Amino acid sequence: MTAGSEKETSADTSRQGDRILRVAFIHAPDPVYADTQNYGAKFMPVWAYTLASHIDNADLFDLSLYDCRFQRESSIAEADVFLFSGINQDFTNLEKVRKDLKARYPQALSMISGPICWSFDQAGSLNRLDGFDHIFIGDGEERIEDILDGIRCGSPLDRVIRSERRFPIADARPFYRPMLDATVDRYYGAVLEVSRGCPFLCEFCDIRSYANSATSGF
Repeated sequence: MTAGSEKETSADTSRQGDRILRVAFIHAPDPVYADTQNYGAKFMPVWAYTLASHIDNADLFDLSLYDCRFQRESSIAEADVFLFSGINQDFTNLEKVRKDLKARYPQALSMISGPICWSFDQAGSLNRLDGFDHIFIGDGEERIEDILDGIRCGSPLDRVIRSERRFPIADARPFYRPMLDATVDRYYGAVLEVSRGCPFLCEFCDIRSYANSATSGF
């Protein structure tokens, strides 16, 4: 490598380090299941507000939230990264929205996490999420900023990323206030976590397994 090319590489790295990464949180639950399960009440996507609050260097990221229960998919603006989360029942709608965004913004990265990733992984069907560029399995609070900063700086990222430990929920931060202030009026309320893992043993539900697992998702 010549001295000139070294300078060019250094300049490129510097430019990447100054880059503002556009990150859009996409909440796209199954419309039928969401309405019937909650009797039509629209609850806040707590996962998005919580993860956004764990991004410290907010000046390096342009954070936005799109909730497909209120906003048309066509209104989702271009971003560098689209972050999804959901449960098994949301799969069809999540995939539909992902495909639409990929067609409109082919250069953008998509990442999915949440209970759907843990559940599909346990069932050996993680390949159903192959349309997403990256899959995160586990608690995301301690990893979200490092992952996004790596993308911002052009660092390589594993396709499947797993959390290294359970996140202590006592360390969870208050909701990301700018996002909260911009969207809170449209919601009926929020369902808050007071533990990671459910103590009940309903036979139809996978969530009870999280208390003894290594992951719970975004």
